Amino acid sequence: MAQHKFAFGLLVSCLVTGAVSPEAIADDTNPNVMYVANMAKIPMGGVKALQGLDVPVAVSTAVPDEFFLREIELEFGDWGGTTYRLIYDGYYDNSLVKTCFAIEGTNDGVGGLALGNASYSFASSVFGRGTIEAGYYGSSESSTFLGDWVGRGNGYYRFVGAGVYDSLAGCENVSVDQAIAISESLQYLP
Repeated sequence: MAQHKFAFGLLVSCLVTGAVSPEAIADDTNPNVMYVANMAKIPMGGVKALQGLDVPVAVSTAVPDEFFLREIELEFGDWGGTTYRLIYDGYYDNSLVKTCFAIEGTNDGVGGLALGNASYSFASSVFGRGTIEAGYYGSSESSTFLGDWVGRGNGYYRFVGAGVYDSLAGCENVSVDQAIAISESLQYLP
């Protein structure tokens, strides 16, 4: 099964929104949309692009202050599945060491997560209980974090740590406490 993958930075996300159906365009006067978008550090162009997807979008409202949304990555499967990744980068205390993470969502099939070297529990007020595993996942060359899928129905969501995907290579993980806080704050983008 082939997947079609797109990644775009924030400038392009603002341009892509012209291709989204008028019914899916975000109402930038809605205070709920503006509040959640600001907490998740997503510009209105990115919000409009995300709201045009076939999957309900969940975002973190606990993005650390030092972080910014670097890009939105989209994958479209042959069977109609849609996956998105909100990829964040950050630098602590003017450090030259880049730190990164992503929030991933999909309406495609999801499997179970292999147990890592350590498990950290979290409880989301919207999505319930889950765990973040520390171990070797995806493309990571060192131990990283990966959340198990939470959600139901049309959407499943998780935290993704440094190195799991190529787009998260060359950076360090956030702390486990930050990964938990980010996961616990997941909520739907209105």
